[in-house]
Amino acid sequence: MLLTSLLSKPTDARNLRIASLAVLFGALGFFTIASISQFARGREGDFIHFYEAARAVLNNQDLYESGPAKGYIYPPLFALVLTPLALLSREAAGVAWTILNAAMLLAALFLLARECLRRFTPSPAPSSSPSHARTFALSHFLSTPILLIAALGALLNIDKVRAVLSLGQSDALTLLLIVAALVLQRTRPLLSGACLGLAFNIKYQAIIFLPYLLLRRRFKEAASMATTAALGLFIGAPIFGWDRNLNYLGRAFAGLLEMAGIRAESGDAANIHSITWERSVSIVSASARLAERFQQQLITPAGVLLIATLALALGWWMLSRHSIALFFKDRGGDRELSQPNARVALLEWTGLLVAVLVFSPQTTNRHMFLLTFATVVAAAIILTTTHTRSRWLLIAGLVIMWLGLTLPPGGEKFREALTNWRAIAGPSWCVLIMYFTLLWSGLKTLHQTRPSGSVPRP
Repeated sequence: MLLTSLLSKPTDARNLRIASLAVLFGALGFFTIASISQFARGREGDFIHFYEAARAVLNNQDLYESGPAKGYIYPPLFALVLTPLALLSREAAGVAWTILNAAMLLAALFLLARECLRRFTPSPAPSSSPSHARTFALSHFLSTPILLIAALGALLNIDKVRAVLSLGQSDALTLLLIVAALVLQRTRPLLSGACLGLAFNIKYQAIIFLPYLLLRRRFKEAASMATTAALGLFIGAPIFGWDRNLNYLGRAFAGLLEMAGIRAESGDAANIHSITWERSVSIVSASARLAERFQQQLITPAGVLLIATLALALGWWMLSRHSIALFFKDRGGDRELSQPNARVALLEWTGLLVAVLVFSPQTTNRHMFLLTFATVVAAAIILTTTHTRSRWLLIAGLVIMWLGLTLPPGGEKFREALTNWRAIAGPSWCVLIMYFTLLWSGLKTLHQTRPSGSVPRP
């Protein structure tokens, strides 16, 4: 594998370690310091919506009327969590949140890189120590293979990483909770599900994991996710009062309905952009804009259903070609934790995040930060696969994704081209192409054997 050859010489291994540390703590540190400087000078970004909502909690004011833009759109839990920051000035709170964001991002990168290395490296001889699989020593996270995978994964989506830090968004917390859920499946299934339940209260996209867990008969995680999600929704009742908390939840979910074009009876909903918003690059938004243009509302559900069915069929075919069942045969329950299912499950989790982005009612380029999960998995495949053609196929897919998310460039000269590219959901199509190259390349690793001198698993 490429990783083994890169680390075969001590000098090369040391240089790669230094380069990886430079990316993780140098480049990310630079973006963090730049964002801190901006917030200290009064930048608002998207963080202002969270900050104003947290201040509304402290001042017993309406969450969804907070701030000039009335931009808080999530359930109340996130505002409650951020109330300690509301005790600070807006500038100081922005600085503190940026530091927390950077820390959560690094934690997610290290945890996911370690988990990818574990799943994509063939199993060594069983350890006599039962605590071996639970070891979380710092030296394991700072090993050269993990540093290299984490650094490469971050580089492959560095522009979106910069955007999340600069805007003060909550995506790093969502990513960390999803990664933690993946890692904890092996030893703490209830805590794994709880992480996903909390992620749902931060970003609604996490709901996609609930039907998946049920399909894979991971009932402990599913029950824990549903319970934690419900507790998160109603945890504000002792603070706001039952009626007011229900009102908040009704307005939060009414905002989702209005985004899809369904008018809430109360007329009081969170301020969310329409599904046809020109900055949304999802396939669903593109279909809705097409339906609006031709005044044929059936275009949206029919088009989305067709594309989603074709994508599912392609994924199913790829799994079948590698003798992996999509549904019940040799799948589900504890079998998901052993190979080859553990490796396939990682590819499926990646697919769920890709699906929730490209088929969401609203996805902006900034939301593509969650693709950092996919780019870390891609980095692990590139470095551990023994199939050269699959490696180059995946690299081509990543290039297509990068071009789709980056071009056309900004500025007045390319404004029309950028508008048209977003209108047809160009970035989402490129992300879909990348995912299928990742899925195929990842499945190819199922047939490789442990080479001599391979990298030991963490």
